[in-house]
Amino acid sequence: MMADVDVKIDRKIGSFFLDSMKNAKERLWIMSPWLSPEYARLAIEKKKQGLNVKVITSNNYVRGHKEALQELTEVRKEVKKPENRKLRIIGIILIPIGVIIAIFTAGIGLILSVVGIILYFIGRGKALIYWISKIGEENLLVYNYIPAHPVHAKVYIIDDLVVVGSVNLTKIGLQRSVESVALIKSGELASDLSKILSELDKTIRLKRIPNYEVGKEVRAKHPSRRF
Repeated sequence: MMADVDVKIDRKIGSFFLDSMKNAKERLWIMSPWLSPEYARLAIEKKKQGLNVKVITSNNYVRGHKEALQELTEVRKEVKKPENRKLRIIGIILIPIGVIIAIFTAGIGLILSVVGIILYFIGRGKALIYWISKIGEENLLVYNYIPAHPVHAKVYIIDDLVVVGSVNLTKIGLQRSVESVALIKSGELASDLSKILSELDKTIRLKRIPNYEVGKEVRAKHPSRRF
């Protein structure tokens, strides 16, 4: 396999491949334990442009990463039972009427109030609230973060360019920290690595967190740290 290889060590390592990500034409695959929100939005935008996009990351919900996963997921509401407004209105009317009548005739008033409550709840609609990935269910892979042996690899496939190194796809990683990357131009390697990344849960037995759980968890309260 012939390949062009370039190795960089720098404080602003993103300058060597971030433009390539922004200008990707066919494929953008991201494997990073942590993301910053702006790069999550970049992945979404590339998906909208029709690119083959995949994000592989962790459920270590520190603040910046939590916000990135909020960007990558969205809520869906599926109506299981439509609301019956007439029944609810009748119920709302009967409840206070029953209370007033109960002052004079306890039995009848109580019955009216109970009927009103029943009608109100019968008339309520039922909906299933859940979260999905904005880039496709199989294109957002979030794996369980275990501090002792976390998913810690950083791999980026940009068309036929493979980038591997120490840098997370975060503002600090790309713009401030001293990081290292190897940039390898090889369509063959990019294809082979895509297959490997697609089978991580099988080959390494990683535990994947369903996207509906991810969407719910990142909108709950968690201790946070900025990335």
